[in-house]
Amino acid sequence: RAFQRIVEARDVTPEDRVYTSWSRADEAGNPHNLRPVPTIGAVDVTAHELSRFLPGATLLAGHDPGRICDATILLKAYRFPNEREPVWFVVGEVTTERSTTEAHGRALIDFVKKRWGDHRSVLVHIDPHSNGAENDDDRPGKSVTTTLVSLGLTVRQAAYQVGSTAPGRIGREERVDMVNTLLCNAIGLRRLFVACDAHKQPAAPKLVEAFERLERDAAGKVDRGKKGVGDMTHWPAALGYALWKIEKPRLDVGMRRGG
Repeated sequence: RAFQRIVEARDVTPEDRVYTSWSRADEAGNPHNLRPVPTIGAVDVTAHELSRFLPGATLLAGHDPGRICDATILLKAYRFPNEREPVWFVVGEVTTERSTTEAHGRALIDFVKKRWGDHRSVLVHIDPHSNGAENDDDRPGKSVTTTLVSLGLTVRQAAYQVGSTAPGRIGREERVDMVNTLLCNAIGLRRLFVACDAHKQPAAPKLVEAFERLERDAAGKVDRGKKGVGDMTHWPAALGYALWKIEKPRLDVGMRRGG
């Protein structure tokens, strides 16, 4: 399989991939999780979905800071007629390598301004682990949040401890499971998509590559080990951080209701 993928450049699905629910299209070519942003019949409800976190927000972002690579995923929410829950479209990604948090923040602001005009309407959910100790070599420190806020971005932790303003914990498996469920749940409902253009080019190519290439390790674990060059976990992680506070409670309620 590795030979087919690397040498023959064939589109071979990893044998033990992490994001099992991801599918570009069915065998007939009908779109699954890669499709254009809806222009007919759907209402943009991003502001409504984000109102309890940031009134007036019109764009959701998830940010995964790293020592080598910083990644931010951008999303908008839409509601279709007669559908109970909204759907999410990934509408962009911003990646910087071997750079500073400030440089990444400015790249994000420039990207948003070119596409949507006002970076102040963006709500950024950041990896809660980034608020670790400054002397922890495996984690970026609190300066990540401070720097992004100083640039004019609204930043919140992706999770908080119950009854506290301290950053909470998001388990890797729980995050992956949430994203997989949104991509396609047990009854075939898809509520998470990556936007594409008329030529089926994704708005977030790094994220799509990660969906299609990431595999579990020999022990069945995900996102383990030191982050280095070529690591593809940043983009799905950023996506999970963006949606965690919004969709994890919603999915938990749905499970309790049995639907």
